[in-house]
Amino acid sequence: MSAVDWVLGGRRVRTAADLGAGTGALTRQLDQRADRVLAIEPDARMLAVLTRRSPDIPALRGWAEHLPIRSGSLDTVTISSAWHWMDPEQTIAEIGRVVRPGGVLGVIWNGADRSVDWVTDLLGSRDPSPGDRDGRSRHRFELPLRSSFDDLEGTELRWTRSMTREELVGLAGTYSSTITMSPGERERELARVGAAASSITGGGEVEIPVGCRCWRAIHR
Repeated sequence: MSAVDWVLGGRRVRTAADLGAGTGALTRQLDQRADRVLAIEPDARMLAVLTRRSPDIPALRGWAEHLPIRSGSLDTVTISSAWHWMDPEQTIAEIGRVVRPGGVLGVIWNGADRSVDWVTDLLGSRDPSPGDRDGRSRHRFELPLRSSFDDLEGTELRWTRSMTREELVGLAGTYSSTITMSPGERERELARVGAAASSITGGGEVEIPVGCRCWRAIHR
């Protein structure tokens, strides 16, 4: 079962939005399970990649705390590996405004399993990022007090993914800890990952263990 299927309870939905959509990895999964999907991403560079890769998916530059979406117009909102960038109370209040009663909020953390030693050597340890707010762990989700969502539940899914050297370097470049480096630091870090990945893949592919933590809650 995929993370999106779990969030949606295996159902197809009419309208959905993916917040902090990045380059659209989760957005494209959601698009297969919803009649209409809107991607919202604050970073113009990532938004440009998303629109180039998925020109048929409507995408807007915007922030989770101030959604350009009509009240009560969505069945589902998802957030993938971006919660640590968002203000919890403002974001949940906005999601509560745009999601219909009975609608679903899904929060997902998906990435290489860096509890595996060789993955940590390749991609670096999971240190706190400059994007983490107020010491919040990026791998735990809790609803703020007095939110309009109930029945929060979570699960963890695991699988492996075949990746080339180029894909591993690209993955490392999406981490917020890498994005927030200076240009010189970022160049050196990606060169390090590239050299390490070359020795592991040998010009082919390697199976990367992946972990995905998922939460879902229902709008009252």
